[in-house]
Amino acid sequence: MHTLLKLGVAAGAAYAVDSQLGFSKDLFMLNAGRQTLKFVEQEMAAGRYSQIDRFLLHVARKPNEPFLVYQEEAGSGVETVKQWTWKEVDIESNKIAHLLLHLGVRPGDMIAVLYQNTPEFIFIMLATWKIGASCALLNHHQRGRVLLHSVGVSRARLLLFEAAMSDAVAEAYEWNEGGVSGLKERGLQLACFSLTAPPDFPFPHLSFCPNIIDLEHPLWCAAVPAELRRAVGPKSVAYLVYTSGTTGMPKATNLSHVRLCTTVTFRYLDVFREGERIYPVGPFFHFNAQIGIMHGLNLGDTICFTRRFSASNFFAFCAQTGVNCFPFVGEFLRFILYTPPSPWDRNHKVRSCGGNGVRPDIWGPFEQRFGVRINEGYGSTEGVVGSFNPFGKQGAVGFQGILVKALNPQTPRIVKIDPITEELVRDPKTGFCIECSSGEPGEMIGRFINENFEGYFGDDKSTNKKFVRDVFEKGDTWWRSGDLLFKDWRGWVYFVDRIGDTFRWKGENVSTTEVRDVLLGFSDLEDANVYGVQIPGLDGMGRTGTAAVIFKDHVRNPEAYERKSLRALSQYVKRQLPPYAIPRFLRVYQNFDAVSTVTFKHRKVELQKEGFDPSKISERLYFFDEGKGGYVSLTPEVYNTIVAGKAKL
Repeated sequence: MHTLLKLGVAAGAAYAVDSQLGFSKDLFMLNAGRQTLKFVEQEMAAGRYSQIDRFLLHVARKPNEPFLVYQEEAGSGVETVKQWTWKEVDIESNKIAHLLLHLGVRPGDMIAVLYQNTPEFIFIMLATWKIGASCALLNHHQRGRVLLHSVGVSRARLLLFEAAMSDAVAEAYEWNEGGVSGLKERGLQLACFSLTAPPDFPFPHLSFCPNIIDLEHPLWCAAVPAELRRAVGPKSVAYLVYTSGTTGMPKATNLSHVRLCTTVTFRYLDVFREGERIYPVGPFFHFNAQIGIMHGLNLGDTICFTRRFSASNFFAFCAQTGVNCFPFVGEFLRFILYTPPSPWDRNHKVRSCGGNGVRPDIWGPFEQRFGVRINEGYGSTEGVVGSFNPFGKQGAVGFQGILVKALNPQTPRIVKIDPITEELVRDPKTGFCIECSSGEPGEMIGRFINENFEGYFGDDKSTNKKFVRDVFEKGDTWWRSGDLLFKDWRGWVYFVDRIGDTFRWKGENVSTTEVRDVLLGFSDLEDANVYGVQIPGLDGMGRTGTAAVIFKDHVRNPEAYERKSLRALSQYVKRQLPPYAIPRFLRVYQNFDAVSTVTFKHRKVELQKEGFDPSKISERLYFFDEGKGGYVSLTPEVYNTIVAGKAKL
């Protein structure tokens, strides 16, 4: 009994120490990293350098098992579900590979791909790799100048698009505005390929692409010679994924085959499990969705998807296709949670989801209502820094205890940053950067080892701007994330804001994320995008808080929110925010798309540039007038009073 008592005391003490220092969490994370590295090393040792090598391995091992499960309209019934086995996908991608060769695409070439979430997207991606080429995954929401920019930076020789994108391509073909030439002037080869017959196009010189259903000749179905990809290695570019363009034109991020192989880490974090069905929820051109697709390719799991995300039919789709897990962007969870109760809420097989950007007020209610475990993390498409929280700590994006930092030299660090210059703060004595103390926000940086940042395609200037040297010792190189995070004394890591999203007003630093979270606690607001604007003549005071807001449906009518909601909102912000953090200007929108990118990252740069001049802005504007106790209509007369320095700010 005495021995048992000692063991019990020892176990209790060990538990108490672990709860304080998080040794078990560190060991779990370190093991996930080791298992990922082991998987990658095994694949490289076996000569499977490319994702297509892993795909063909599963074709050989499980030819008749389902690989792709597709439903055109989410939740439309089990009878509408289509599926392709691994062997069938192999044949379909062979057809397209031969078609690409027929169109003149050769090993080492780049093709641009403009598709929604369709089976063709995955067929084309595999076909491109089969012939040793790469593909640029274009954002199918882009139009005009931005689309032309994305095509141009890819240096693609062929633009392959689906029939549903014909209007966007036609516009880009004839484009001639702002000194930007259209596709007509660029000599780019165009080809439409779709599961439905291609439509008539209003311009000539379109390469003829036969319908996939017509490609049944044995020559088209034959395996593609492996000789075509003999030059493909682990570091070869698999595809380009574009940044969201929140701070300017999109940049094309290089993603190699070996980088895609590392997405297997989500298995060892227990977000996805081998044998489970994965639903890549977001648009396929975004790396968040690609994590799900690549995980399926790596482990031979089934991928379920639909052309368009539907919040109201999300769990109906999951139930009808057998989904077990999915990657996400946080706003997706919000959209799903805000749908009315449904019989599908618990009638599904979804176990887990992993992603980033979950708001604290969404996390608990989502898990309780739908029975799905949320795994929150932080990372970027570029992939140098990241953290992950598979432990259920609501609000945290990762955990870094003392063991991880001691045993893993690539552990990201959080360092001090000057909020005005946005430069890293250096110790005046040593010249090295300074790590933040517990609870202090700073920029997360990642050590540049073995070329873990593969750069922006064709943009050395932007690539080099991401690096900082001599950080903790002479000669070291670290990658700047551009994001503010902090770590508490236990080791939990929290996201704060994007650098540049924290603005300075009247000598105080204001976090746009924190202000947004407060605004969304107001019952009549659907969404808000907070940013800082310059007031002409008052540059020395910094940027003034501004919020682009969307009211909920029952107060969408201007008279309704002006009569009641704005008065209530005025009182709410005065109670919830310090005076310097209250948004002085409101810009009212009718829909979310107007203030966000398709991946739900808020557009801030455009809004900052547009300022608050009512003569240049069509949306309704309001000014927080302290003398009148709240928000009033921002008329030209009020605007003139503000820029003349006569209004109290």
